[in-house]
Amino acid sequence: MQQTDKYQFKLIEGTDAFSPQPLNDNMEQVEQALTELESSLLGNLGTIGQNLRVETGSYVGTGGYGESQPNTLTFQLHPVVVMVALTTAATGAPPMVLMRPAPSASCQLGGVAYGVFLTWGGHSVQWYVSGDGNAYHQGNSGGITYHYIALGY
Repeated sequence: MQQTDKYQFKLIEGTDAFSPQPLNDNMEQVEQALTELESSLLGNLGTIGQNLRVETGSYVGTGGYGESQPNTLTFQLHPVVVMVALTTAATGAPPMVLMRPAPSASCQLGGVAYGVFLTWGGHSVQWYVSGDGNAYHQGNSGGITYHYIALGY
């Protein structure tokens, strides 16, 4: 039985005898990771509840995308949730929602989800799209204005 590279999920192969155990093991790993993420977010939100700060702004896309050309936003606050929206989109694309401490997010456009990889700093967040994504999917189309709102403390 093979495993995924990053999370070591069990991959069932066509020649493997069927057993629900590998699937159950995978789900237990997912549940543990989600529980840890939930605890971390709730811990941060508890802090925010006492000192909630909101910061808004905008930036103009450069047309770059990918790991070598990430987007970066820097704030006066310690960001926990950041939403980025293309307000001129005729398609009504939903905003990207970036939540600390998650290392990735999903950008859903035209029914297709694109992975957005995140790096959190004390007062910043950086992201890039990989795979078949492009500047539009990364929220960085050249000359286009994007608006954001950050919640933090």
